[in-house]
Amino acid sequence: MSGENGMSQGISMPNPYKIWENLYFSTEESMGVLMKKMVETKSFANSIDLILNSYLQYLKFQNEITAAYIESTPLSSKQDTARLARLLVALENKFDRLEDDFANELAAIKQQTNEVLEHLAVAQKGAEDCEDDVSVRISTTLDDLQSLIAKVEHMEGSIKSILSTSSAPEEEIPAPKKTRAAKPKP
Repeated sequence: MSGENGMSQGISMPNPYKIWENLYFSTEESMGVLMKKMVETKSFANSIDLILNSYLQYLKFQNEITAAYIESTPLSSKQDTARLARLLVALENKFDRLEDDFANELAAIKQQTNEVLEHLAVAQKGAEDCEDDVSVRISTTLDDLQSLIAKVEHMEGSIKSILSTSSAPEEEIPAPKKTRAAKPKP
């Protein structure tokens, strides 16, 4: 037993954390110096530029292929949807403007109709008054005519009775001549 204790005291185990820490910091330092030297070269700038250009060409190619695919399919693209949205907004604005114009025109028509109705009411009142006056005149004229007819009939009856009572032949009596009176000159 004493042998086992002696062995455990003589062997020391390395700390894995310390090994990892030393390896990490030494690698970081050497890689940092190497990267700094590499970033400062023109070839690195050229390679970054080449990568950027390649990526932009890839995006352009992908957009062209996508646009061609979308044009060949019955689906709408973003541009089609945006154009349709603009058209709908413009149509909605026109519809609102027409609706406002229609409301204004309708109000104007109502106003004009009311004015015409007021004029017609005044004219109708005047026509009714005139009609009443005309009907009074007509009835008065009818009464006068009936009275005149009655008088003529009475005179006709009187003349017939006078003619029937006188059996003498009728001689034509010439009508008296009318002479015009001379007008005095001023």
